[in-house]
Amino acid sequence: MLKYLIPIVLLLSSSYYSAQAQRPEVVSDTIHQVKFFDIDILGQVIVISNSDEVRITNPIQRRMVPYQNDILGNLTHVDVANPQRICLFYHDNQTIVLLDDALSEIKLIDLGDWSYYDISAVAVSNDNGFWLYNEIEQNIIKVNDEGVEVTRSLDFRDINMADVKVIQMKERNNELYLLTENYGLMIFDNFGQYVKSIPYLKGVRDIQFLKNRMIYVRDGAGAAYDRKAIEEYSLKLDTNMVQLKIWENQAYILNDQGGLYTTRPSK
Repeated sequence: MLKYLIPIVLLLSSSYYSAQAQRPEVVSDTIHQVKFFDIDILGQVIVISNSDEVRITNPIQRRMVPYQNDILGNLTHVDVANPQRICLFYHDNQTIVLLDDALSEIKLIDLGDWSYYDISAVAVSNDNGFWLYNEIEQNIIKVNDEGVEVTRSLDFRDINMADVKVIQMKERNNELYLLTENYGLMIFDNFGQYVKSIPYLKGVRDIQFLKNRMIYVRDGAGAAYDRKAIEEYSLKLDTNMVQLKIWENQAYILNDQGGLYTTRPSK
């Protein structure tokens, strides 16, 4: 059964305290209107502005030129699983752009050249390929880095899930996660076989995966879902959040005004 617990100390370690009384510390003083952000395995914060400019804030403050491509339209999905192959997906033009860790363009892929159309979400696989979600055919397809199909799932309608609307897609720990508008979180194995769903996460717009816990925002407040205990923990953080990420006992928060900041534990 799902239940609500309060302390954030259960999330990571006893060194993380409630940040309610903390004065927020701004992550970036150069980008104020943030659309969304993510954190890679190196602790680098990848920030996407309202104008779809991509920047990186990293622990050593290495300066780099931001990336922006106005020709490709709206930037709809970003996957930072591999810091040296940051994956950007521009839905309107059905185009994938890969960036290196200095935000230089490695490769630009027109999915039409691979004969894939109507793709609404893209994620990178752990073998440098891609997962593609076809909203018309209602299935997921795994391809290698040359666009050759490796595997594909069943039609979602065959597992009694019709008209699936994918918000976010990520592969983590040899599992593929589809965060959806209408079915919560759908989980697949590395071969594209359906494993299970967590309907309770319906309404969540972004998830961070930390060990056995998932970090997210629900109704403007932070929460963590423990997959083993099947419990949701409320996090003592600010309200009016749009996104929340945890890294090394710091909470990175994007608020509903487009402001990105971090809070730290009391000393």
